[in-house]
Amino acid sequence: MSKSRRLLPVILLTSFIIGCNNLILLGVDASMIRIRHHSEDDFTRIREFFTGDEFTGNKLILRSTDKRKGLYLYIPIESKNDSLQNAQIVELSIIDSRNPFPRKFQFAMPPNFKKKKSLLLGITGKDWNEKVMDLIAWKVVITDSLKKNLLVSQSFLWSH
Repeated sequence: MSKSRRLLPVILLTSFIIGCNNLILLGVDASMIRIRHHSEDDFTRIREFFTGDEFTGNKLILRSTDKRKGLYLYIPIESKNDSLQNAQIVELSIIDSRNPFPRKFQFAMPPNFKKKKSLLLGITGKDWNEKVMDLIAWKVVITDSLKKNLLVSQSFLWSH
């Protein structure tokens, strides 16, 4: 009886540690991705008034339409992550409050993105109306030219 009493806390503690490690491994990428709504003016910089071109600084901004207002996912792509340096295609799937079926958006990575620190994926214009839509779940898959997955990240609700 005494052995089983000592064994139970060890089993519980081991199960807890294994469970925490699995959560950390599954949630690392998703926890680094931030989601934010932006208005049209959020992207206007003084430099744009003089040049007429949008200034993005150290961010690569890819949008579903030419409009700037919408929902954005912020994904770190710093040069520390060498695997993302070969990225070619970004596929974003979302489920919003108006439709239970996923909508997919595909973006091509431009050749000059390697100097950027973060990627902003924008669902903009007619594709996103924050007055009547709420984001329920999302999934991001970044692949290379051979269609090999370089990054797969999803929200907690995506798998449910």
